[in-house]
Amino acid sequence: MIVNNSNCVICESFSFSLTLKNGYQIKKCSNCGLEFTDPMPTQKQLADFYSTYVDLRAQSKVSQKNSERNLRYLKEKFCFNQEHHILDYGCGDNQFIQVCRERGYMNSFGYDLYVDNSDDNYLDRDNCINQKWELISIWGVLEHVTDPVMFLRSIKKLLSDGGKIVLTTLFVDSVIPYQFKPPEHTLYFTRRSLESLMEKVGLYVVLSENYVMEQDSDVYMSILLRTMPNCYKELVCHNLPEFVKVPTNEILLILKK
Repeated sequence: MIVNNSNCVICESFSFSLTLKNGYQIKKCSNCGLEFTDPMPTQKQLADFYSTYVDLRAQSKVSQKNSERNLRYLKEKFCFNQEHHILDYGCGDNQFIQVCRERGYMNSFGYDLYVDNSDDNYLDRDNCINQKWELISIWGVLEHVTDPVMFLRSIKKLLSDGGKIVLTTLFVDSVIPYQFKPPEHTLYFTRRSLESLMEKVGLYVVLSENYVMEQDSDVYMSILLRTMPNCYKELVCHNLPEFVKVPTNEILLILKK
């Protein structure tokens, strides 16, 4: 069944308009609270957008730090070993898989719809979907998709028996402020909308917690000061270490079939 754009893309309930941003309406579901872009960008619009996309908050050294942190976290929680098959779905520059390979996880690969790369660490779509995976990571991807139900159903099919999905995504119930940024962000999740999504897809939440990351201290300060007039920003200095551990407006979920 095709869901009308006026209805929630998860639970199909009536949704109302919150605001207009970058030429898109942002709507909110009256039932599960999901906030979403309407209309959703087309695949061509997304491909054009990501062809020049740069996230200034995720510098290479920051991605490296957090990839190492994320792998340590998964090893401690679930005792993944170097024989496990790991897929990073929506891998971008494949930093997480590079860290996995450096740590001896040689059965780890990345896939990204918007990245054309012949690197041995990347898989094309056919090789991605024709295997089963003990761990599928989806770091900061879910808020970028246009059909979360279809997306997670397709991911679920790739899981081996007993396999796990780890994902982070934008969480509007967090105490950390967030911004509407279509077409980059298409979905803004509440806890109830995530529960509704997992129930519809048939995935079970093993663990749920607020996501903490390491950030370049200069970038973090610029985020904290972004509403301050420039004439005052120039007067602010700090004595923080190069990297600081900070709360985010994202939630981390571990899922299973």
